[in-house]
Amino acid sequence: MDEAILKNLYALYERAAIPAYVMPMTISWLGNSSVATLPTLYDLFSKGHLAD
Repeated sequence: MDEAILKNLYALYERAAIPAYVMPMTISWLGNSSVATLPTLYDLFSKGHLAD
């Protein structure tokens, strides 16, 4: 589903190439965090645990 969302979003703005880093995925090591997804990603980025 995430890939389809990105493809449609990039198509809206006539962009073909989707960078690999544009949508970080943490479900493999954090599990499904549901409503805490955005605060968790913010925390990980701010502490340098995810590459920009």
